[in-house]
Amino acid sequence: MAAPFSLCKGNKFLLCVNVIQNNLAFISTSTFVKSPETRNSNRNRRQRPDAAGKTPSDKKEFRKLLLVKKDARRFDGSREKPKDMYNPPRSKKMSVDVDWPSVWPVAQTYKQSVVPLPLRQGAVQGQEGTMGEHGLPPQGYANTELVKIPNFLHLTPRHIKQQCAAIKKFCTRWPEGLETPQQMKEHFPLEVTTSDYCFSSNSVRDSRARVVTFKFNMKDLQLDPHSQDKMKRLLGNRYDPQTGDITLVADRCPLKQQNYDYLRYVMTVLYFESW
Repeated sequence: MAAPFSLCKGNKFLLCVNVIQNNLAFISTSTFVKSPETRNSNRNRRQRPDAAGKTPSDKKEFRKLLLVKKDARRFDGSREKPKDMYNPPRSKKMSVDVDWPSVWPVAQTYKQSVVPLPLRQGAVQGQEGTMGEHGLPPQGYANTELVKIPNFLHLTPRHIKQQCAAIKKFCTRWPEGLETPQQMKEHFPLEVTTSDYCFSSNSVRDSRARVVTFKFNMKDLQLDPHSQDKMKRLLGNRYDPQTGDITLVADRCPLKQQNYDYLRYVMTVLYFESW
């Protein structure tokens, strides 16, 4: 370290350069240059045997990169087949004595996964020679024909029995004196007839359901002979002279309730026009 000072005593710049070069050489020699003993110890550390007693240099096969650890039993055939990851539908697990009202309590759309019945609906074109020109109707799975029509799975005898037992406490006893049809007609002379239709279509509405019919007897109106004669003339063929029954039918309004209100109005007008 003293030699550079004596050789470059007059030039400070050369002195600094020599000092820096010597310091860099000293650092590189002492820090980055390893001795043979150090290299041998590092080599022995890398060749340390594993649990089987083998060093990496003894293994000749090429190690594979396994991103996902797999079970070794899968390759020797002892691994069982994986179970189905999806649960079976409820209809497959349903017992014979299941409480059906709790499964299908109210009116709802058909669900193949819940109904344990082999229902079929629709038509499909089959191959010639199998089932004639048409094949069997499709099953319930993904069957749109069963979905778009109403069903009565909520009106089984057990449903009706449970629902009647539930509303029985809110009902009153049948009134006395109405045991026979004659007694009921005497106390309730007006007979109203309506109809509801259920069918397979893209809509649950039916134009025939709007028709309302009123039927009553002439003697129940308590008219004198002049009023009866005038009402017969007003009614025309709506009056039956053999039984004395009057039949009024209304279907001009689009709704059932509208036709019902219209017939009540017609009855009122006929009665007061006859006097």
